[in-house]
Amino acid sequence: MNLLGQPPEHSEQRERWVRHVAVIAAYRDHHQVASDDPRQVLGPYPEPGHAGHAAYWHTAESVLSARRIAGLDPTVNHPQNPDQTRGQMAADIYQALPEDQRGAIAAIMARQLGTLWFGDPYGPDEHAAIHSAYRTHLASVLAEHRHLAEPIPTPSHSSGSSDEEPAEATLARHGRLPHPAKNARQTGSRPQESLGRNTHWLAQRNAETDPSQGREVSTLRHSC
Repeated sequence: MNLLGQPPEHSEQRERWVRHVAVIAAYRDHHQVASDDPRQVLGPYPEPGHAGHAAYWHTAESVLSARRIAGLDPTVNHPQNPDQTRGQMAADIYQALPEDQRGAIAAIMARQLGTLWFGDPYGPDEHAAIHSAYRTHLASVLAEHRHLAEPIPTPSHSSGSSDEEPAEATLARHGRLPHPAKNARQTGSRPQESLGRNTHWLAQRNAETDPSQGREVSTLRHSC
């Protein structure tokens, strides 16, 4: 079946491709789909709630996966490798849109995907638009129409970059500050000395507002 491409040369990829082709063949055999029309490679579309609907979409995902593995659609969304957070956000935004806009976006997706659109061929299919197989494409269409912001690429810094974030700032931002004892070994200072310096600073600051507090903290410093 030309729609699925040719078996890859790499053995692992070939095995995965063959498994997806087997799923497609089993579905076509079970539902007696004899046509090789690329517009109905899985036969008639079963609407949500009808028997075979879940199996239809499971097989549709195999079609998309087989094509991706064969190198026909390297950018097509794959349900096992999506940006799940962005995909879920796209689905939530889509479902919150007015009915006419949802229909328009589903129609755009169907037109752009062509034979790879496995939704209802007779009208805008909102259920298909938010299916996991199409969420990357949905996010792209929403971004084109300013319903969703484009993802911001994460800048990469070389080790010698002057604007690279200090290691301490990165640790603090992620809540993983160095352990005091470990940090003391690295700097050559003792934890008690650090405590003494800290309490001395605290005593000076508190003494400005309350002399009695300054004396109490000072006493603590000398006892350390």
